[in-house]
Amino acid sequence: MTAANRRHARYPCSCIGKVSIGNRALTLDGLVTEVALGGIKFRPAKVYLLDMRGVQVSIEFGGLKVVGKIVATRPDGYGIAFFDQLEENTLDELVSEFGIENDED
Repeated sequence: MTAANRRHARYPCSCIGKVSIGNRALTLDGLVTEVALGGIKFRPAKVYLLDMRGVQVSIEFGGLKVVGKIVATRPDGYGIAFFDQLEENTLDELVSEFGIENDED
């Protein structure tokens, strides 16, 4: 899916986060590198990423705790879709606090 086809705009950010897999038997610390109304990109602080597409997760970052599922595994992290979309004002607050300026604009 290209950036033009995405349902929600993505915003680059840098926010420490934690993902709990399934029943919380496995917790991954890492970094949220993109945020959107409908999900995030999460880069675990691990060398290797396991393909965990379809796995339900709980995500804690920026003072939030949300539930979603891993929809993509890429070399730069996991794409996680939220079950319930963020509110616009919550996204604005995250981008304001953790956002990174895009020099390409």
